[in-house]
Amino acid sequence: MQQTLTAIGSNQVSGESLLKPLGKTLGKILNVISLGIYGAYKQSAASDMKNDLLDLGKAIIKWDPDFPEIPVQLMLNGQKYEISDVPHGGVRLHECSGGESTEIDGVSLSSLRDMIFSELMNHPDFSDAMERRIFEDSTVHVDLKGMKQERANACGEACRNMILAYHGIDYDPATNSRAIFEGNTKDELLDQFLDNGLIARPLFAGGVKAYTCEQIQESLQKGPLLCELEGHYIVVHGVNALFGRIDVYCPLLGNRSTSLEEFNAHLDWDQESHQSPLMQFEKKNISTEESLSGFGQSKDADFSPGIIDRLGVLALTSIISIGNSWLKAPEDFSSMK
Repeated sequence: MQQTLTAIGSNQVSGESLLKPLGKTLGKILNVISLGIYGAYKQSAASDMKNDLLDLGKAIIKWDPDFPEIPVQLMLNGQKYEISDVPHGGVRLHECSGGESTEIDGVSLSSLRDMIFSELMNHPDFSDAMERRIFEDSTVHVDLKGMKQERANACGEACRNMILAYHGIDYDPATNSRAIFEGNTKDELLDQFLDNGLIARPLFAGGVKAYTCEQIQESLQKGPLLCELEGHYIVVHGVNALFGRIDVYCPLLGNRSTSLEEFNAHLDWDQESHQSPLMQFEKKNISTEESLSGFGQSKDADFSPGIIDRLGVLALTSIISIGNSWLKAPEDFSSMK
């Protein structure tokens, strides 16, 4: 990264790039920087600089120009760097672990931002590579065996089964013997997880009634999350921090996507002190040497719900679909972006 920034400041990038004298105006600077860096990006021999530019672009995405005093934070080859403006002009590249700093003249955070978004994004191949890098780094998705509920009041059982299956645990049919409009309590549902070898851990939002994409991303590293809406359970299986998109599986509607804002607005925040709207799970016996060879399977593959239960699910699906239009089909959500 230091070589890349030094090349920018010294008006040249590499032997393969365009070597031109730099004018004094910002427009000329940006023009030559753009052509020179793009030339270097195109050269396979400059792969290190190519990767630096993609990582710099990703870091610039997260930098807020409204708060210029906050440096750009960058992870490169496992090392953390900060890039900040210096009072007399130029930028300072600081290696956080070693404490070494280097100042580079002729460039600023603002010009770097202009370079990435105004100039370089005009080149489709670089733009596509940047988009892939940003999208991949901002997305966490877990494989999920989506399951529909088999009774009108069995959304909790269906969500239980999806999470058990992810952890390689066999499961009972997503039904129950309760009265048709009688649900189960959160404690009862979590006890079912415990009986099947999974411990529930609440994901607290930190004193506010709103999760961040980063909180959900980190929690998904351990698997899908049980999500409690008001009167309904769903499973969270993906998040894209760049677009603020949350991907869920609803036992009635199937795969759905929504914005982080809508997601937070519809969570059931009225929880016991030891619980939260999102729950994560881990195996009780963490010392087990079992390896996940695939999804858990139904303990009763021949089970089929009765006609009354099927009709009840169909009727409830229609109601939920009308009352929860904020849960979009993934392709519909994508078209809004």
